Amino acid sequence: MKNIIAFGDSIVKGVSLEDGRYRVNPQRFTTILEDRMNILIENKGQMGATVMQLGKAIKRSIETLTKPEYDTIILSYGGNDCDYDWQAISEAPEEPHFCKTIIEQFTQEYKRIILKLKDMGKQVFLLSLPPIDAHRYFRFISRDRNADAILGWLRGDISHLMKWHEMFNLAVFKIGAAAKAKVLDITSCFFSKPNYKKLLCEDGI
Repeated sequence: MKNIIAFGDSIVKGVSLEDGRYRVNPQRFTTILEDRMNILIENKGQMGATVMQLGKAIKRSIETLTKPEYDTIILSYGGNDCDYDWQAISEAPEEPHFCKTIIEQFTQEYKRIILKLKDMGKQVFLLSLPPIDAHRYFRFISRDRNADAILGWLRGDISHLMKWHEMFNLAVFKIGAAAKAKVLDITSCFFSKPNYKKLLCEDGI
């Protein structure tokens, strides 16, 4: 391994929610890795990014990607892909609603790009998803909205938020296996800690 380019969402960017404000943590994990491994990491994380935006992100970074010294790619997607338009659900819970990237599309596009990067001679590593706190997240998405409407759309099952998120996490492992790309299991790092929810942000993610 020489140097790394990291693409992904707020996990890669290093964003946290503190006191109601989003901030980029100067001790984000890519910075810590740079110091520990004595390598360069080009951080291309974008808050709110989905896998459907990854293709454009790669095109914008093609000059760096074609440099042989950047031989390793880290990808972190899924957390925003599985999310919904909660305002729309709050206003019309009886209407059909779909997540930002349906799981079949998520699987197909993620695998396509991984294989494309491998064809370029890159090592590709996927990050699994960190767990969420469903109840804290529900309070976050329902603030200033019709919480009863959102809860009704969830059929009264707030824990479904966590299970839906975990379904996309399992998809990441399946995609990695299908594309022969290693998955860095950060999920277990959280689950192995007693009361891991203390490690999550105010919004439960």
